[in-house]
Amino acid sequence: MRPPPFAILIASLCVLFSTVIARAQAPQSAPGPPIIRSIDVEYTGPATISRNAFWRRMRTKAGQPYSNEVVQEDIKALYKTGYIRNVRIFASSRRRSEVIVAVQTRGIVREIEITGAERIKPKRLRKEMKVRLKPGG
Repeated sequence: MRPPPFAILIASLCVLFSTVIARAQAPQSAPGPPIIRSIDVEYTGPATISRNAFWRRMRTKAGQPYSNEVVQEDIKALYKTGYIRNVRIFASSRRRSEVIVAVQTRGIVREIEITGAERIKPKRLRKEMKVRLKPGG
């Protein structure tokens, strides 16, 4: 006894729709972290540390996936240099593919000039200042 053709058509459609519905309900895998396309340094104040010095101290690199943990380690490494007053590393709002390093650097003493010292000799002042303030510091 053979089933009528109409019943075969209905059964085939049910099987087809059930596979489509099951596939639509399957969980989608979460996309991986975005890949960094570029890193830019923005200075606030004097640029007392070069961009190359930043790249040497940072583990965050272009072409690698973005990681908040690595960025936190980079911030700590930059503060340890002593040239940084404030630093923020953040991803651009455009798909986190651009990383921006916003940095405020410390000023560097290039020269110490003493003028107008009458009661205390400049030589004595320089001797006292060597303890607290040095050129290059």
